[in-house]
Amino acid sequence: DLRTPLAALRATLEEADRHHAEGRTEDLAADLDAARRQVAGATTLVSDLFELSVLDHPDQALRLGPVPIGELVRDVAGRHAASMQQAGLKFEVDVPTGLPIVEADGGRLVRALSNLLDNARDHTPDGGTVRLGARVEGESVELRVEDSGVGIDAQALDSVFERYYQGDGARTRGAGTGLGLAIARAVAQAHDGSLSVESEPGQGASFVLTLPTDGRSPAP
Repeated sequence: DLRTPLAALRATLEEADRHHAEGRTEDLAADLDAARRQVAGATTLVSDLFELSVLDHPDQALRLGPVPIGELVRDVAGRHAASMQQAGLKFEVDVPTGLPIVEADGGRLVRALSNLLDNARDHTPDGGTVRLGARVEGESVELRVEDSGVGIDAQALDSVFERYYQGDGARTRGAGTGLGLAIARAVAQAHDGSLSVESEPGQGASFVLTLPTDGRSPAP
């Protein structure tokens, strides 16, 4: 998993050595900037891999407590509003009153929702829309992230939650580790919930994270 970024980093540093020896200071500075970016990317990859390994053992990974879902969704929306604006996207948030309090790991749920919003932002063209919402459905609560991007081919729907899957160029704006959706689904499953996706080419994508409510009362 780390061989590719480490090989790229080694090649960049070798190029930096050559440029240093030749006195090419501008090229050397560019090489060092590239190396810093590669180190940052490898660090993120290691962090994501570690998180996935921890989530393989939910009894050890989760710190459970009462989580007001409405408050959590509003908090996540606030964290992402600026990045949506910078990406030239309209960001719509629907958080109705009376959403339940669930027994969950709030930090992990924030990470899962953040990953879904990052994915939506990175795969929606400038001028598009990203929506974040929540609703009660029976004995569950659904957290939904939708985008108005180009959608996902039917053949790819079964692959989007696989580790390192990043889609094709038509949907990809940013460059991540390819682990964000895998982590989001692992978080959902660790809570005895699920994460699903619906999409058609040209119709955007809708990701739904479902959590059991355990019959707890709505937040005031």
